[in-house]
Amino acid sequence: MDTGRRVLKNTIFLSMGQFTVLATGIVWVALLTRYIGPETYGIYTYAQSVVAILMLFVNFGFEQLLVRDVAQKPELGPSYLKTIIGLKFLLFVLVLGILVTYGHHKGWAGEWAVIMWMVTAIYFVSSIGTVLISMLYAHEVMGYDTISKSLRAILVLSAGAVAIQMRQSFPIILGILLVASVLPLALNLHFVRKVMWRAGTIPRGRVTPFPFARRLMLKSIPFAGLSLISVLYSNVVILLLRNLTHDSVVVGNFAAAQRIHSMLYIVPAMFLQAIFPAFSSAYVKSPELFGSMFERTYRYMFFITVPMAIGLWITAPQIVHLVYGKSFLEAGSAVRILSLQLLNGVGYIMGPAMVAIGRQTLSTVIYGGALVGVMVAGYLAIPRWGADGACWAMVAGSAVGFVVYACLLFRWLNLRYPYLWVVKTIIS
Repeated sequence: MDTGRRVLKNTIFLSMGQFTVLATGIVWVALLTRYIGPETYGIYTYAQSVVAILMLFVNFGFEQLLVRDVAQKPELGPSYLKTIIGLKFLLFVLVLGILVTYGHHKGWAGEWAVIMWMVTAIYFVSSIGTVLISMLYAHEVMGYDTISKSLRAILVLSAGAVAIQMRQSFPIILGILLVASVLPLALNLHFVRKVMWRAGTIPRGRVTPFPFARRLMLKSIPFAGLSLISVLYSNVVILLLRNLTHDSVVVGNFAAAQRIHSMLYIVPAMFLQAIFPAFSSAYVKSPELFGSMFERTYRYMFFITVPMAIGLWITAPQIVHLVYGKSFLEAGSAVRILSLQLLNGVGYIMGPAMVAIGRQTLSTVIYGGALVGVMVAGYLAIPRWGADGACWAMVAGSAVGFVVYACLLFRWLNLRYPYLWVVKTIIS
């Protein structure tokens, strides 16, 4: 099967799974937010942001490195799989110690503490799961991930709906989410063993040499930087909102808007996951082939994201009312502002393209610069405009990063930027 068909097939598989996640997720979020309200949802979102940032030191950018290297050399799969899982367990012990210390300093107690520890457990299970998913992606068999993601989404919705109907507490509901995360993990482990058996690369032995683990961590540092900035980009605004406004309701409204916005990134994100292994393989074989592939991908992505941005701007208040109800109506203007980020959604392919050509360090610097801009803008805008100010800060940061990425990549690949085509697409 040629590269184009393989990417299309994997994109379709991933999109099918994500549409299942989207459909069930919309219903689940609607049920959950109406049940717990903006304040508890704000606490939950704050807990997710804190844990997501700390879990960066567990994930350490291993997944992107695994996908790139194993896509190029499948025989590396067993060593990478054993080493990365072992390192994650060790790093998690360190992170857990930091989290306990931080929680003691903040005086977490009662429901606050339970929510934080349940979220931590869910994130760690998901962290191990991403290693298995990355192995499937490296072998370009995304259909297996579609099955496990769909299963988890259906489990969360069905069990969570029953818990809400029975008027269970929010910590009990989080326990259900934890169980729903463990089952797909076991299923993905089965799929990975199946794929590696087919490829003749079943792991043998249990001990990973320390020098190999050290080299792997050193190679992962640029990817860890990218992951750090990516997670901070999504979560630092929530931390700023919480610490500058001290209002969980404002945080809850922003998180509700961000959730709707992120749902529309499903198709671009799935295309990105499908194209990254192909990018890595194509650049090794032929830089000219890679340039042609990148330009076509850029056009496709732009054609997808612009209509979504315009549609979300028009329908934002109605969508918020439909999904969250009257208690979240203040999130409508935040959704409208965040819709402008979708105009830069094509930028989703630029980071992976830079990683594929070995420019991950520079990509980290660019993305980091955009993050600093978001933090400064957020610090200035949030005290005055609250959630709307946070949204404008995110839009400004993504616009700056988009321009810099585009200028560099098109220049490096000796491509002309398709200005006329972009204008025609926006007009039409």
